Amino acid sequence: MAAAIRAGRTSDCSSLEPEWMARDSSSSRAASLVGDLARRRPRWEQIQDEIECAIRQGKYGPGDQLPTEEELAQQFRVHRHTVRRAIERLRDDQVLRVEQGRGIFVRERAVSYRLGRDTRLTIAALRDERRPSRRILSSMRIKAERSIATALTLPLHHPVQRVNMVRLVDDRVISVASCYYPLPRFQGITRIIRATGSISEAIRQFGVTDLPRKSLRINAAMPTAKQAELLNISRQKPLLELLHVNVDHNGIPVQAAHSFFASTWLDLVIEF
Repeated sequence: MAAAIRAGRTSDCSSLEPEWMARDSSSSRAASLVGDLARRRPRWEQIQDEIECAIRQGKYGPGDQLPTEEELAQQFRVHRHTVRRAIERLRDDQVLRVEQGRGIFVRERAVSYRLGRDTRLTIAALRDERRPSRRILSSMRIKAERSIATALTLPLHHPVQRVNMVRLVDDRVISVASCYYPLPRFQGITRIIRATGSISEAIRQFGVTDLPRKSLRINAAMPTAKQAELLNISRQKPLLELLHVNVDHNGIPVQAAHSFFASTWLDLVIEF
């Protein structure tokens, strides 16, 4: 979201409310003067101000959907192209995001995630003054397929525990992940993750006090129907795909994680 209205534009939200924001509001003399000044500017800029003010006042929160262009045009009593220009400017200013076939949404504030050997998303979210959490969807004992067996340096079809979960920030799902743990070393890890709410704490109870990252691969992928449903996004919205392997203090792989992130919620930072 833009931090402030650009120079030359009023920041007085109370004087900018159209019918769709406050149908019964009364105008004061000061508001009238500001309104006279505002009318000298292009109508699309006034609409841009009004939408920004509605967001700042909390009428629309991160991820909320706005009315359609046609509905906004009717509410503001302007041509649809005028509304479209305001929406395009707000999209360019990172205030809104537009998804083809789905609509117009308030852009979510992304978590700044600096990738490193020891960085964790939970810590990144807390530093951003956000509320991270996770929810386990399912857990099962499976035979490791080739990619997981290779990542964990296990024989093909060696038993592993697969834990499927979603990661949340401020109670909104931002990623879908599958984590794999070698068995029998981590027998019962699902129960501990549920009890503690922390993967790091769960692994610590198995004697692994540090969990450095051995490798990380980043790709782009289109979401499956299930992923799109869990993340509440369009199937045309690309995801960030992360496959990372963590090791214990002896360099032995203890976790392979395959995660898919909604790109609007994550700002990856790689420092050299």
